[in-house]
Amino acid sequence: TIPTMAGMVAALSGIAMSTYLQRKASRERELMSDHLVISAREMK
Repeated sequence: TIPTMAGMVAALSGIAMSTYLQRKASRERELMSDHLVISAREMK
């Protein structure tokens, strides 16, 4: 039972970290796309 509980704790920690990293990557990707907008004036 103790190894099972330890495995569950590790799995839940991994899921939480995975979710955190996915959200952070999504936020960073959004910020980067905002900074990479090219205006028509810059194209001339």
